[in-house]
Amino acid sequence: SGTAGKSLPVEIRETSLLANANSVMVKTIKTAMGRAGDIILCLAPMNHILGITILLGIAEGGATALIFPVPDPQIIKESLSKIRPHFVVGVPAFFERLASNIKQAIEQQAPGIIVRCMNRFMKNAAIKNPGAYFIRRIIFRRVHNELGGRIRGMVSGGSALDSETNRLFHFIGLPLYEGYGLTECSGALTTNTPKRNRIGTVGQIMDPNMQIKFCDTNDQGIGELCLKGQLLMRGYY
Repeated sequence: SGTAGKSLPVEIRETSLLANANSVMVKTIKTAMGRAGDIILCLAPMNHILGITILLGIAEGGATALIFPVPDPQIIKESLSKIRPHFVVGVPAFFERLASNIKQAIEQQAPGIIVRCMNRFMKNAAIKNPGAYFIRRIIFRRVHNELGGRIRGMVSGGSALDSETNRLFHFIGLPLYEGYGLTECSGALTTNTPKRNRIGTVGQIMDPNMQIKFCDTNDQGIGELCLKGQLLMRGYY
């Protein structure tokens, strides 16, 4: 973990890892995918605890995980139409690059009114979740087909996600759920879900047995994040 600056080995119990995988399965996989046999493209790094936790959660949820040995964005983008995943889990860098390519294509090919609506929605945080995903999938069916045509949702974790990137995907009918976690808490801690998704936030705590609160906050509400529960590490090695 590099949370404290210098990288430190973290001792994680097997029970904590399995409990986190279970919360990933219940909170994200069941609510967002819901069907065994789905293909999930997992782009979270496997040398990081987040990737391991998500992989275990996918297995417990009965879905099929597809992992790229070398997560090259261009190769992945070209492979999406052949893989046809139902769900994508990745890091912000991948989604931001993909969003940039999609935005450029829309600006070049879509009518001017669509481009203006897209730019307005991306930059205006006061406009809430657009909803009507079925209609948006029809309007932007060409984009969806290039991504395989079956993606029902995506999850981003590992670092902060740019809000405009998130809003672009919602605009075209591809809900992107942002989450948050630490190596010290076995990987995944909070996430947005289809039932409760607020752009620009990292959602709600996934494990009901975990306690979370902000301590020593200042006037802006900025403080220390304090955690207690079964997902916490034993300590630094």
